[in-house]
Amino acid sequence: TKGGDDVLRLGLQPVVQGERVYAAGHGGDVRALELATGRDIWRASLDLDLAGGPAVGEGIVVVGSSGGYLVALDAETGAIKWAFQNHRHDIYDYDTMAAPVPVNITKDGAKIPAVVQTTKQGMMWILDARTGKLAWRTDRGGDARPQGRSIESAARAVAR
Repeated sequence: TKGGDDVLRLGLQPVVQGERVYAAGHGGDVRALELATGRDIWRASLDLDLAGGPAVGEGIVVVGSSGGYLVALDAETGAIKWAFQNHRHDIYDYDTMAAPVPVNITKDGAKIPAVVQTTKQGMMWILDARTGKLAWRTDRGGDARPQGRSIESAARAVAR
């Protein structure tokens, strides 16, 4: 309806996968919609300023925030599966403005589904897409090395 709650104001690139559209807005709203009708399948509201748009793969929808969070939502239900924060304070300007990217990597001889997130400072965080645990990272060196926040505390911080 015009001006109603079912209007999604997109500021981020949506993703189409199969018969679904996954969309997000800067204010923290994430939705799965039927491609043919636009009907909501699920909605999730995160207490985050989202950036870069969603990524979809391995049964999850991953969104990043300008505050350094990555949040994985179940692609079928919208429930939070895991969350990761690449830094505890935004004093180093490590914002993640680009959309996360689902990839497959090899770690310790095993292929695993992963999510890559870059920061505007050129750092890269590679997480296991199944668990949200850090697989590896790169950073630009120097004394200010960001530390990942635990999955449990990050998930509590982003849920509304």
